This record gives sequence, structure tokens and C-alpha cells, in this order.
Amino acid sequence: MKKFAVAALIAAVVALTGCSRGPDVSNLQGDLQKRLDTTFGEGLFKVTEFRRYGSQPLSAAENDSRDRIAIYYKADIELQKDHRFSDWSGQNRATLYQVLGSAEKGVEGVVDKGNQSGDVITAHGLSVYADDNDAWVSVSAAGTESEQLASTGKPGLVSEIDASVNPRDAVMPTSWQQRAAGELASVAEDLDERGMTVESSALRSGMRSLLTEASLKVLKEKGVNTLVSGTQGGDYYALGEGIEKAMGQAAVKVTAVASTGARDNLALLRQQLTGFAITQSDLAIAAYTSTGAFERNGSEYIRALASLYPEPVQILVRADAGIDSLANLAEKRVNIGPDGSGTQGNARQILTLAGVDYRDFSTYELSISVAELVAGNLDAVFVTSASPSNYMRGVGENIKLLPLGKQLVDSLISGRNGYVAHQIPAGTYPGVDAPVDTVAVTALLVADLETPDAQVEAVLNGLFDSSVELSAFGERGASLDRSKALSGVAIPLHPVAEKYYSKGE
Repeated sequence: MKKFAVAALIAAVVALTGCSRGPDVSNLQGDLQKRLDTTFGEGLFKVTEFRRYGSQPLSAAENDSRDRIAIYYKADIELQKDHRFSDWSGQNRATLYQVLGSAEKGVEGVVDKGNQSGDVITAHGLSVYADDNDAWVSVSAAGTESEQLASTGKPGLVSEIDASVNPRDAVMPTSWQQRAAGELASVAEDLDERGMTVESSALRSGMRSLLTEASLKVLKEKGVNTLVSGTQGGDYYALGEGIEKAMGQAAVKVTAVASTGARDNLALLRQQLTGFAITQSDLAIAAYTSTGAFERNGSEYIRALASLYPEPVQILVRADAGIDSLANLAEKRVNIGPDGSGTQGNARQILTLAGVDYRDFSTYELSISVAELVAGNLDAVFVTSASPSNYMRGVGENIKLLPLGKQLVDSLISGRNGYVAHQIPAGTYPGVDAPVDTVAVTALLVADLETPDAQVEAVLNGLFDSSVELSAFGERGASLDRSKALSGVAIPLHPVAEKYYSKGE
């Protein structure tokens, strides 16, 4: 109940300091019902109780000078049908949080194994409205603003601080590391202020790699079992923290370490600096077969443990950029993701098949690239991420998703390359009014063949047999499903994993 005490306190503060501007309660409730119906389909939810707590003004959004306010509320929402929020092919728990304008801690009643008709979900959320000629219209929060407001009750964007620059997340809070991280971060901020985003992005990426590798070397010397995850705030990071927590009471423990991402995680595994890594299914195949990005540094000793959730390739384009197909990306301002990322690997493969030269495309960090897209400085951005993606919160209706044609989808899924056909449901993002056909890889937990059997068994038990609620693994935790654990797996399983799945559930 602590999370609701916090939410209630936030709401009380806002109620005392906020004003009564904005739509009345009946319109607020009606708009929430409409958003739920648009995203999940009519007949699944019914908003039965709605209470407005208060409001607060927001600064003008990018390319929108209208006055805006955030309105905080508490709502009881009754399910009219059975629904499982862990279904890989449907709208998930993260989508629900996005529609409600809430953080995970502000929602109660979502059941890991599936909700039944009559269940009530209670949400402490927010709605953002803009004053359009004296008429209040519902709009999306800008960028990370929605998540920040929902979790803290305060306006403003989250400061971008890379995960492994933080001593806690690098798991090595020594004074030399703090000094190095601080000095390098200052240089990166200076580059940002001078508009040198490419240089600052490259510096941050190199800084994360350096600190992650140093941390792992120290922990290995100390005999600590580790798992490399991802950057702070990302899905891989949350999963790593969840696995560490799930194993907290086990005889064998694993420490999650923040990292630069999927591709570099495999390099760290190959160097035997860690025993476990979270990566993408397609990258795992390339590493195992020493092809593509891993032609010179693959590893035949990589072994799969479990697919965790699907990660669709999402191509964001500006609606006014004249982009209706992949061929239209030629001569456009396109970002394919940072070096070392799974996103860039997917973008290169897709663009090559489409006959589009990507050599002059930018390689910004994903969060920077999406902001540049919204600001009109880019025309298209590739993002490989779970859907809905945190990178794409509040991008606005001027941004649309580019579907992949059937021929390209068939080509990508026909070989043993880790891709599966995927459809992003209508309503996942503002302006997405119809399903979008694309491909997905899966977030894949892997180990080295020489990772001790006891450690592998403990990790699998922590994932699927732990008493820890799936929400402990972050928003994507609801997708953890033993029956889906072998989806997209095209490399050999670790011997312990083979035995584990052969036993059945």
C-alpha cells in the first residue's frame, strides 16, 4: 500500500497548489474512456469511478505554443472481459500505463497471470490538455514528460545522464571512477551546449563502454557473478535489476551491471568478463555464426537461456516528410541508432535489403534522435524496442510509423536470423489508427557455454519459478512467459536450459 500512500500524497499536494482550469470531471472521465476504447477496443474497460485531484500548468511543447495543463486523477476501471496483459501479440501492461498517464507504482489490480471480467484496476494518473481557442483538447505529453509527471507529480524533462556514468549503476563507486565520470560528463554537456551532438553521443558511448568493462574486471576478480543488461531507464536495465532481485534469496546470486547495449554485451560475454548477458536474438545468431557485425569476433560458445519479450523494429517518420516506403528514405535525414546498438544492426540489414545506402545516415543516441525528429531536424528514426517504446512517449500525431512491405517481411523471417513477423496494434501511439506490419527480434538472455551449471539453473528459476511478482522486472516483466521462452531462439540452448524446458511447466 506504500505506493498508493505516495500517490495520494502527490495528489493532495497538487490539489492544494493546482487550479480548477481545464475540462470538468464528466469530460475528463469521457476522454479517458475514449482513450481506453481507442487503444484496447470497445467493450474491454468501463471507467466506473473518476475523481479529479488537481492540476498544474506546463510549459509550451515543442512546435505547440498553446497553454497546457496536467490534470491528476484517480479512476476505478472495471474489466468487461478477460484480458491478459502479458500477451506478446496484444496490448500490454506498458500500453495501459501510457494510456492512463501513470507510472507502474500508480496502478493496482493488474494480475500477472491475466485479469478476469469484473476485476477492477485502480489508477492514479494524469491527462494533459491544451487550450485550443478556449476549448480544452486532450494532447500527449511531450517526450519523457508524461513519465516524469506521473512518477513525481512535478513538471519538467528528465535530465539525460547515461547509466554507467552513475557510480551505483556501474557497480563500482570508487573515487577515481566518480572523478572520471564527472569530468567526461562535463565535456559531453559542453559539447551539447555547442550543438555538437554527434561528438557528445560518441563520447558518452565510449565512456559507458570503458566504465562497464572496468567494473566487470573488478567484480570478476572479487568472484562476483554478473549479468550485463543495458542503459539506465531502459528495458534491459530493468530486467537485469529484476533478475538480481529475484535471486536475492537464492544460494547463487547474480549482480546486474549496466552496459552500453545488446551488441556490446555479446563482446563482454565472449571475453568472459561476465557469465550472462541480455541481447537480441538476431545479434546472438550473428555472434554464434561469426557473421555480419561479428564476422571477426564471434563466439561458438554462446548459448541461449530464454526469450524474454518481442522487440519490434519501429521506423518513425515525420508525416510531412513525404516518406511512404523504405525507398523514400534515400536522400532523407535518417538516424539508424548508435554504434554498438542492436537498432543499428537491424537498420543496416533492412536498408540493405531495400537497396538504400545508409552510409551517410546519422548514428545519434536513440533518445537524442527522437528529440531531433520531433524538432524537425530529422526525417526518420529507427528504433528497435519493446512496444510501446519509452523512447517514443509523447512524440505527437505528426510522427507516424512506416510499415514494412510483405515481401521484405517474408525475406527477413525466412532465414534463421532471429526475426519473427510482428504487428504493432492500432492505438499503440497517437496517430497510429491501423495495425502496422513489421518484424521483431526477441530480447534474449544468453550465457557462455562455460558458465557454471548452478548459476544457469539459479537464473532460470529466478525468471520463471520465483515468487517475485513480474512487475519487479519492469514494465516488460508482464511478458515473461515460459511457454514463449524458445520463440525466436535459433542458437543452441545451454545444456542446463535444455533440461529445464524438457521437464515442462
